[in-house]
Amino acid sequence: MKGALKDRVRDKIRAAPLVLIIILLAYLAWQRNHVWMDDLSLWRDVVKGSPYSPRAWFNLSLACEGSGDMECAMDAIKRSIELYPEPAAFMRLGFLMEYRDNLKEAELLYNEAINRAEQDSITDEMKRFVKRQSYYGLGSLYFKRDSLREAEYYYRMTVEIDPEFSYAWNDLGYVLMKLRRCEEARNALLKALELSPEDRLARENLELLKECK
Repeated sequence: MKGALKDRVRDKIRAAPLVLIIILLAYLAWQRNHVWMDDLSLWRDVVKGSPYSPRAWFNLSLACEGSGDMECAMDAIKRSIELYPEPAAFMRLGFLMEYRDNLKEAELLYNEAINRAEQDSITDEMKRFVKRQSYYGLGSLYFKRDSLREAEYYYRMTVEIDPEFSYAWNDLGYVLMKLRRCEEARNALLKALELSPEDRLARENLELLKECK
C-alpha cells in the first residue's frame, strides 16, 4: 500500500507541471479571445506588437472608423503615412478629411493619391481601386460645392475606371438631373439599377426624374 501511495504521489508531482501548462495555455487563449473580441481590439493589439507596421496602422484606422471613433481613425492613418506613404493611405485620409468637411484638404489628398497611384509600384488592381475611390471622392467634393459640371467630370472618370460601380452611376445620374440633362440622367440611373436592383436611392432618383424638363 505504501509503495502504491508513493507511486500515486509521484504521478501527481509529475503531472503538476503539465496541469500548470494547461492552465496557462487556457488563460492565454482566454486573454487572446478577449483581446480579439472585435476588430478594434485586435488591431490595437497588433500595433502594440508591431508599432512600425504601416499596414497594421492602416487596418487600425479602418477598425476605428467601424467603431465610430473618427479621431482614432485619423490618428492611425496619419501614422501609417508617416511609416510608408502609400497611395491608398492618402486616399483614406482624404475621405476622413471630407468627413470632417475639410474639403480643401480632402481635395489635395485625393489628388495626391491619384498621382502616387500612377507613379508607385503597386498592382494594377490596387491602382484602379485608389483612382476609382479618389475620383469618386472628388466628385462628391465638387457636388458639395455645387460645382455640378466638375462633379459630373469626376463621376464620369469614376465609371470609366469601374463601369460596375453602381453608386457612381447613381450620383452621376443625380448630377445630370440637376443639370437638366434628363435623358442622360435616366440612362445613368437605369445603369445604376441594372448593376444594383435593390438600390433604393436610385429608384427614388428615377421618381424625381419625372419632374425633369
